[in-house]
Amino acid sequence: LFGALTIGQLSSKHKGLMGILAYAGLTILSSIIGSTVQSAFMFGTNVMSNSGGFSVTTNMAYDINVITSLLIAAIMYGVSYYIMNRKLNLD
Repeated sequence: LFGALTIGQLSSKHKGLMGILAYAGLTILSSIIGSTVQSAFMFGTNVMSNSGGFSVTTNMAYDINVITSLLIAAIMYGVSYYIMNRKLNLD
């Protein structure tokens, strides 16, 4: 959310609207990246059940989603930091 608002501040007019559009675009992009990474790692795996009845691949899918979300968050932090220090006049 913070990254999207920072990206929206680059617009000369309608900064709030651009922040909302950036958030929507980043959410869609994050979903596409997450599903692509998950399908790449899950391709060809067998579904095996453990004693609790949960499949092993379900746990792996959650781990992959968490790692992907953390990477995207780190990238958006870097983008926000760069925009705030280099592009915006905050003096």
